[in-house]
Amino acid sequence: MSDMDRREFLSRGWKLGLALIGAAGIWTSWDVLRPLVSAGLGGIVKTVPANEVPDDSAVFVRAAQSYLTKIDD
Repeated sequence: MSDMDRREFLSRGWKLGLALIGAAGIWTSWDVLRPLVSAGLGGIVKTVPANEVPDDSAVFVRAAQSYLTKIDD
């Protein structure tokens, strides 16, 4: 360490600083980059029982943002 000159000291300082900035960027961006738990299709949605769905109408299911209806019983 005593043989380190000014250029080497500054070079190591810049490299350390850039590494810290990169690590901070990765650390703070992790929440944005990771996939959401509920992302995608095919999940289970709680809805009303089949006998409560009217024959001539539809029921709006808010959790799925869709309608539930009977077709051919």
